[in-house]
Amino acid sequence: MRLRSHLPFGRPNIRLAFRWFRSLSSIYGIMVKLLKMRHCELHAGLIGLLWFCIVVPLQTGAGTPNGDGNRQGDLSAASRTVLGITLGRSNLAKVQEKLGRAKLWSSGDASTSEHKVCYVTRGARQVVLVFASNSEMAGPPENDVTNIRIVKGAAYPDRSKCGSLTISGNEVSTNSGLKLGLTQAGVRRILGPPRKIAGSTWDYSWSVDLPLSTSDKNRFFMVSSWLTIQFYRGRVIRWSLGRIESMP
Repeated sequence: MRLRSHLPFGRPNIRLAFRWFRSLSSIYGIMVKLLKMRHCELHAGLIGLLWFCIVVPLQTGAGTPNGDGNRQGDLSAASRTVLGITLGRSNLAKVQEKLGRAKLWSSGDASTSEHKVCYVTRGARQVVLVFASNSEMAGPPENDVTNIRIVKGAAYPDRSKCGSLTISGNEVSTNSGLKLGLTQAGVRRILGPPRKIAGSTWDYSWSVDLPLSTSDKNRFFMVSSWLTIQFYRGRVIRWSLGRIESMP
């Protein structure tokens, strides 16, 4: 079932943070009483622990791991925004309005069918950006963007179909800093540990249930996001980000 929504996705994480804060604050108070702490260094250590548990997950957009290896919560907008295009809030028309006209073309079949536009950066080290709309989940007429893929130009066989950008490949990144050439340590600083590592490929995933409408708080829809990053000699050479909304 296709679903459209422009809800403020950050709110569930804020509510979760408050619940974490109340729980950890209670633990902190109990520890202080039991240990009868008198040294400011120990207090500072516990405060640092609270900061790490609450603030770091919200800043990175990593969410909270659940039992199946996914992360509960929504991937932050900063980690799904590239050159002003935010996954889950933009369509292919907005992509062309923002980045310039480009050929709208399609590929795949059945569940893999998608409409897309792509762009190539200037310079010797070209980077290709692909913005795609899965035909089953978010296809015509709206063509909401469900996938963003970044790859080195030489590795993309259909780059002749792409429009041109006036920026260099080094300027292409998410607002959170994910880009080609980033080290594995740099990726971890932005996203935290991956859900799965298979050779040179890291996989991340997130999921969250959001209210279907303000009038019916008992009905929810699921937002699922995933990110696959491929490395070569410890540096990012391509990544693919996806996001869909569906009824449970």
